[in-house]
Amino acid sequence: MPTQGISQVNFGAAPGGTIAAVTTVNAPGIQTGSIVEAWLYPQPTGDHTADEHLTAAPNINVIAGNVNAGAQTFQIFAQVYNQLLPEYGAYSVAWVFSP
Repeated sequence: MPTQGISQVNFGAAPGGTIAAVTTVNAPGIQTGSIVEAWLYPQPTGDHTADEHLTAAPNINVIAGNVNAGAQTFQIFAQVYNQLLPEYGAYSVAWVFSP
């Protein structure tokens, strides 16, 4: 059974930025060779509704990496495709990995 969860990336206060990252902690069983997948998930945050997640999704690329098996962590990165239109605030991201 894969391990899964939800985290948040935060582009900062308006006008925001074009790159956001978060270190996801407590990823039991993650190994150096684990492949982690992450994506924008339409769960409301204090900054954005579920619908805003859906409309922003085509403009935000989400990837995961930098697995640290010893600390049981990995990082999630989000980058805005259109560098002229920054995003602001927190967005929910779902993630999954298999050890």
